[in-house]
Amino acid sequence: MVGAVYGPSDWMAIDQGRVDRFAEATGDRQWIHIDPQRARRGALGGTIAHGNLTLALITPMFDSLVIVTPCEQVINYGYDKIRFLTPVRVGSSIRLSAELLNVEERPSALLCSWKFSVHVDYGSKPALVARKLQLFVPET
Repeated sequence: MVGAVYGPSDWMAIDQGRVDRFAEATGDRQWIHIDPQRARRGALGGTIAHGNLTLALITPMFDSLVIVTPCEQVINYGYDKIRFLTPVRVGSSIRLSAELLNVEERPSALLCSWKFSVHVDYGSKPALVARKLQLFVPET
């Protein structure tokens, strides 16, 4: 169990519509995310996903990799050491790999520590690495 590696997940497309909806939901409307014409003239050659959007997309990708049963609830307990290493360009795809680092028994749950790596479909450097803590609450 500890040390097990899950993934990679299926590729998830990052399109301008997804980025625009995230910008609207969060109020983060920086031009590098929502203005393709201006961004094309910039150093990255186009718009990029918000780092926090990439972080948020860990959940659905992780859910496709790991199913814990019988489990009543999975609680996000937080993140440690999140790093955004490579911009995620609009038009690219990302996928997740997860490694189980530690499992700690708690009175009413298991606290699991994961190392997550989000990779883009170009280059070898991850877009994001993070350590996530989750509480798995068993069915009662």
